[in-house]
Amino acid sequence: MMYAMHISDIEKAKEYRPKEYIDALYKVGVIQGNSLIIRSSDLKRIWEEFQPERVDFITANRKDPNCCGKTNHNVSGSVPPKQYPSILTMAKNLAGSAGRAAKAVVSGDKLLRTDEEKQKCLDICQTNKCGFYDAEKARCIKCGCFSKFKTRLANEHCPLPVRLW
Repeated sequence: MMYAMHISDIEKAKEYRPKEYIDALYKVGVIQGNSLIIRSSDLKRIWEEFQPERVDFITANRKDPNCCGKTNHNVSGSVPPKQYPSILTMAKNLAGSAGRAAKAVVSGDKLLRTDEEKQKCLDICQTNKCGFYDAEKARCIKCGCFSKFKTRLANEHCPLPVRLW
């Protein structure tokens, strides 16, 4: 399966991704118009290789080398805030989702996932392998969605370039 990435999105990624990640994308992809066409398997490999660092803030700031090793306490006294997308970005995401749902209804496509399908998607989110799931609020930090609602819609998917569901 092939995946199309907009060149503008790749250029924006330069702000928070290492140069090697961008170079790796261009190396295996083919530019067609305003998109970079890349095999999903290559994209997944590159994404996993250059996965955004999820620094364990508590461990990184631990002062005591004889600490118990648990990460449920905070030596430094502060926890970094979770950064959700801006309100405008989340509104755009919601509008896009509503548009796709309306299109599904009009075209007679499936609108909702079954309970089993929804649970599979939700389980993937809750494992937090990507590092973007906020278990306290049951929300995705990447797109800002409330996962239990987004996973119900058949035409919605994980916001990562390598879709986990």
